Amino acid sequence: MALRVIASTGAEVGHVLQGGLVRSAERAVRIVETLATDGPLTLTELQRALGVPRPRLRALVRTLCELQWIELSPGGGYGVGPRALLAGISYLDQNPVLPPVHETLDALRQELGYTVHFGRLDGGHVLYLASSAAPASGQVTSLAGRRLPAARTAIGQALLAELTADEIERLVPGLDPALHEELVRVRARSWAFERDQAIPGVACVATVVPHVVPAAEALCCCLPGAEASDDTVTGVVEAIVRHGRKLAAALRREAH
Repeated sequence: MALRVIASTGAEVGHVLQGGLVRSAERAVRIVETLATDGPLTLTELQRALGVPRPRLRALVRTLCELQWIELSPGGGYGVGPRALLAGISYLDQNPVLPPVHETLDALRQELGYTVHFGRLDGGHVLYLASSAAPASGQVTSLAGRRLPAARTAIGQALLAELTADEIERLVPGLDPALHEELVRVRARSWAFERDQAIPGVACVATVVPHVVPAAEALCCCLPGAEASDDTVTGVVEAIVRHGRKLAAALRREAH
């Protein structure tokens, strides 16, 4: 059965979906996640995006506002609130992977002179967990805490190339056949490259951090597209692959 009701002393306590998810909690999380990605949104836009009955959606939104997980923006739509920020910062502060990551990113940025990032797959997207931004004007700034479609990013392509065709299809249904062919090349050479796909005018080179199999995280370097000559890209590839392997070794030591 897909849905059952847990009751106590004759009163309904909550609906539990197949897999053990509590429906109200699942909906509340989806509201916060949707606003984090697409907000601010009006109640009508939220309902259209989530398909939650309006009375229940209104009650959940009111509760989340009271708890400061979401808030009404000056423009009239709802966006994430300060509690969401605190939760995100706590995740970054408590993540044991990130201290050696920050050291690696700083070393890479100093060596290459370009902005560098660290991220992992989050469904069909890349979630960026850390950045080290180059001071030069016009460089890409920090992406930490942001999500971008995996198929359009070098990090995403490097990580998708670690997966089987069936796994890729589950994460990114209907992927362009040309990109499937590109992922085969990425898998063979151990690095990915994209230009103008994620951010106009920017080229990115990425490689996985192979401390687990399949790799769950990757490093990337972003540089102005006009500077992405063959020689420059070759130098960037050498540096990020070298630093990616050193970081993987450090993370394996931390795990033990």
